[in-house]
Amino acid sequence: MNCPYNQKHISKVLYKSNKTNNHAINVNCTSLDYVKPTLFKCEECDLIFSELYNSPLESNYSEVVDTVYIDQIKSKKKYFQLVISKIEEYLTKESNVLEIGSYYGVLGSLLKPRVKEYNGIELSKHGADFSKKNFNLKIYNDKFENYIKFKSSIDVIIMSHVIEHLGNPFQIIKLIEQKMNLKSTLIFSTYNMDSFIARILGYNYQWIMPMHLYYFSRKTLKKILQDNNLKIVKIKQDVHIVSLKYFFLKLSALVPLIGSLFLFMSKIKIFEKFNIKINLGDLDIYFVKKIK
Repeated sequence: MNCPYNQKHISKVLYKSNKTNNHAINVNCTSLDYVKPTLFKCEECDLIFSELYNSPLESNYSEVVDTVYIDQIKSKKKYFQLVISKIEEYLTKESNVLEIGSYYGVLGSLLKPRVKEYNGIELSKHGADFSKKNFNLKIYNDKFENYIKFKSSIDVIIMSHVIEHLGNPFQIIKLIEQKMNLKSTLIFSTYNMDSFIARILGYNYQWIMPMHLYYFSRKTLKKILQDNNLKIVKIKQDVHIVSLKYFFLKLSALVPLIGSLFLFMSKIKIFEKFNIKINLGDLDIYFVKKIK
C-alpha cells in the first residue's frame, strides 16, 4: 500500500486486524471500541496509519451523542485545567484562539475568560449545541476546511487529541500554516508511537482503535511540520485525569477476561467522586511555530 503522506513511498503491514468485516465504528470520545484495525507503516517516513484512513467518518462524527462524556465533565474540567497550566504562557487577553474539535466545550469554557476571543469548530451537532447552551461558546458546527476560508490570521490554534482522528491531517496542517503569522502558535496533543509503553504493548496499545486513523511519532511529526514551513519549539508531557468510575469502565473493555468485574466496579457510585492521574509517558503536547 502507498503511504497517504507521500504516494511514492511504500507501506507494509505493521499489525494485522482482528476485526470482523461488518464492524461498525464508534467515534465517541468515550468509545469502548478496541477492536483493532490493520495498521500500516511507511518504509520511508515511518508514518503509521490505519486501513480505515480514507473511510468517510465525518457523518459518524456529526451524529455523535456522547452522554458518557457529559457525565464525566467534572473530571474533564480538572484535566483541561492541567492542560491550561501547561499552555498558559501562550494565552493572553489579546489572543484570538481557535479550537479544532471543541467537542462538548469543556476546554473552551476554561479558555474563554483568559483570551480576547474564542471560537470552536465541532462536527458533532449535539456537542456544538451543548457547548452553546451550557457554556455560551461561539461554536461552528462545520468542517474546518469550510470555516477557515473566511478567517484571517489566528494567534493560537488548539487541537486536543484531534489530529489522529482526521481523514487528511496533512491538508489541515497546510491550511493552518496559511493562517498563521510569525507570532502564532499551533498547540496540539497526541500519543507517541515511539514511547516505551507503545513499543512494549505493540498491537495491544490502548490507543489503537478504529476511530484513530493516524499514529505518530515525534520523528514523523517533525518531518510533516517542517514540510509545511512549521517547527516544533517545545514538547510537554500530557497527563490524563479521569474519574475512577470511568477508569474502571475503560478497563472493562481493555481487559475483557475480567471485564465484568471492572464493569461492576464502574457502577459503584462513590467512584464518581474520585479522580486519578494517568501518566504512561506516551502523551505529548506540541508547541509549533511558523518558520518564516
